[in-house]
Amino acid sequence: METESTLFLERAHQLADQRALIERARRGDSSAHCALYDTHVDRIYRLTYRLTGVENLARELTQDTFVRAFASIEGFRGDSAFGTWLHMMVRSVVALLDVDLGVRALQMCQQVARAECRVGRTTVN
Repeated sequence: METESTLFLERAHQLADQRALIERARRGDSSAHCALYDTHVDRIYRLTYRLTGVENLARELTQDTFVRAFASIEGFRGDSAFGTWLHMMVRSVVALLDVDLGVRALQMCQQVARAECRVGRTTVN
């Protein structure tokens, strides 16, 4: 059975490895990007699926999250775990999708209303 000190040392080692990977990723090391992706992709996919309930959309949002994360990795300050930062990024990506879908739905309603007005005018004339 592992003791608390063993678990603490193991966690500290994992955090140090994550920090080293992040630093390498900041320098453009593609193997560090792959390692960070492999470490976090399953959890991020599960989160996007839980938020959307649509498998294909969850895959797309997972990919979008990692593209955004690696594009803005310089902005990762390390105040939280990298996984926590990715989690917040997923929330932002899904919120942007919600806004985009809301705008599109509104535009569709406006188009339908305009079409109904045109139909109403042609039948009255």
